[in-house]
Amino acid sequence: PNDSPFCLQGSAFLSEVDRLFTWLKMQLSNWKGLEFSSFGWIQLDQKSPEISEIRAQCTVNRYVDREQARTLLLKAAEEILKALNSDTRIKPYLAESPFPVSRLKIALLFRQNRVFVGPRADYEGGSIESVDLIDGLLTYYSYLPITPEEDRKERTVYAQESYEEARRQMDLPTNVDTRFQRVWRDVQYFFRSLCEQLIGIIFGLFVIFSALLFPLHA
Repeated sequence: PNDSPFCLQGSAFLSEVDRLFTWLKMQLSNWKGLEFSSFGWIQLDQKSPEISEIRAQCTVNRYVDREQARTLLLKAAEEILKALNSDTRIKPYLAESPFPVSRLKIALLFRQNRVFVGPRADYEGGSIESVDLIDGLLTYYSYLPITPEEDRKERTVYAQESYEEARRQMDLPTNVDTRFQRVWRDVQYFFRSLCEQLIGIIFGLFVIFSALLFPLHA
């Protein structure tokens, strides 16, 4: 048990945790449009409101490569750690202070559409399906052909690296995006999304006109 005189009790503690998490979700959503499907903490001892682990899952609705996935995950992890370790009202409840990255479990899901369509989704050309951070290890996933001769794909591990190695890679000049590269990726994503919407509209019109031209007879 934490004997700090600054510790909160019961509903007051929950209010402070909720305040911090709400602020964090807003910050990260505004930064790169991360949509949180879950965000919470784990208590090993239910009798003591000590935060032993933070878990979060987010969805990002665009294509990313490994470098972009790494940037998003590291940014999310570092913002969470910075917020936890600098909040004087939450800090007394942390199982470790400063709270380490090894106690974070974060998953980022990259979706072309808001509705996931599984192996049929376009994850070709090195596009990452998801990345997670567990026990200080980043694991990247993608959908790859089962064999070179098959079109069928399965979700598989694309790459792995430690949190420390990921941070070193982030510091390399070759991994720093130029403004042009960022704008070009946004333009590509916009036109992909536009094409998908147009295809959906054209298909819908085709179905309507087919029904009008060739009505079903009882």
